[in-house]
Amino acid sequence: MPFKPGQSGNPAGRAAIPQELKDKLRAECPGVLDFWIDMYRNEEESFANRNKAAENIWNYAYGKPKELIDIDMNGRLEGITVEIVKRIEDES
Repeated sequence: MPFKPGQSGNPAGRAAIPQELKDKLRAECPGVLDFWIDMYRNEEESFANRNKAAENIWNYAYGKPKELIDIDMNGRLEGITVEIVKRIEDES
């Protein structure tokens, strides 16, 4: 059955994550960070694994880069560019 205009497909919204689960996951974070750092530093790891570890470390330390999407007035996608923001300079 299709939704009527203005009708939400999920009126109750996303289910909340139980606090107990959040606490359990957060307790594992230091180990996960150590895992990423160890993988990034391990020269015997594949480039793909080291690159993904570096990406995760960067994203959690400084946030993901902003993605800019340009769309013309007719709604066609013109191009996608990624803007890398140097947040380190802002911290100085």
